[in-house]
Amino acid sequence: MSSVLFQDPVVDRPLTGRRNLEIHARLWGVPVRKIAGRLEEIVEAFTLAELIDRPVGTYSGGERRRLEIARALVSEPAVLFLDEPTVGLDPRIRLELLDVIARLRDRSEMTILLTTHYLDEAERLSDRIAVMRAGRIVASGSSGDLIAALGDQLLELRVHGDPGASLASLARAGIAGRDAFRLPVADQRRPRRRRLEPEEE
Repeated sequence: MSSVLFQDPVVDRPLTGRRNLEIHARLWGVPVRKIAGRLEEIVEAFTLAELIDRPVGTYSGGERRRLEIARALVSEPAVLFLDEPTVGLDPRIRLELLDVIARLRDRSEMTILLTTHYLDEAERLSDRIAVMRAGRIVASGSSGDLIAALGDQLLELRVHGDPGASLASLARAGIAGRDAFRLPVADQRRPRRRRLEPEEE
C-alpha cells in the first residue's frame, strides 16, 4: 500500500483535523476499532494535539502540511510519495517540516520518494538521488557521488612569488589551462588544498 502527499493542499478545510484523519482512515480500510488508537499515535508523533480539534481552515501553511503528512500515514503505507512538500512555505516552517520528514525517515522502515527542486532538501533527506530532465533520469547516486561526478567548486588562488613558476607547477599536475585551471573536489564541504611550489632547478 502507498500514500501520496500532493504539492497542492487537498485537506477539507471546514472539517477538523481529527475528522480529516478519521475519514481518510475509513477510506483506506483501517479497521474501525483501530482508528482511534492510530490517530493518537499520529497526533503525538506530529505534535498536533493543540490543532487536531480545530477546523483546518484556521491552520497555518506549515500546520496544514503536517496534517497532510499525518493523514498520508494513517494507513501505514509501505511507500510514501511526497510531491514538493515544502513549496510555498516560509523558511522557518520549511525547516520544521524537513525535521518532521527526517524523523519519519529515521524511525520507520517505510520507503519515501521525494520530488523537490531544492538541492539542499535532496542532500539532507535522501539516501539516493535521481536528477531528471524532460521526464528522464540523467544522473543518479548518493549526494556524494553526484557532487564528485557533476559538481565543481570554484577556488581562488593568490600566487606569491613568480606566477610563471606556479603555472608551470599546475601544468605538471595536469590541471592547468592557458589562463585558468580546475581542481576537482569530491566533497564540497571539505575542499582539498594543494600547495604550489616551483621545482628546484
